[in-house]
Amino acid sequence: FSDDRFMWILDTFLDGRTGYFFEINPAGLRGDGLIGGGGGGFGGGFGGGFGVNKSWDGIWDARVARNPDGWSITDPTPPGLRMAGTWSIIEVALGTYGIFR
Repeated sequence: FSDDRFMWILDTFLDGRTGYFFEINPAGLRGDGLIGGGGGGFGGGFGGGFGVNKSWDGIWDARVARNPDGWSITDPTPPGLRMAGTWSIIEVALGTYGIFR
């Protein structure tokens, strides 16, 4: 599990350029950041050059459970975020033994 992590981005204004970045690993260590857009955006593939400002320290919580089959994340609660009426989430799972729900 040492290299496993789960990351997700909230594209709260549906512009493909700005958003909120979150990550967690099986030990429950969390990271977050603000995404500032470069030219190409991140929608769908993380291409195009975006930057994550990890000095942002959002308030959020998530629970990690480990079991013989792997690990799972429950209740990822992001902070009160400024959002447009409709928004998208982009999820990325990195690792070999993750069970994500």
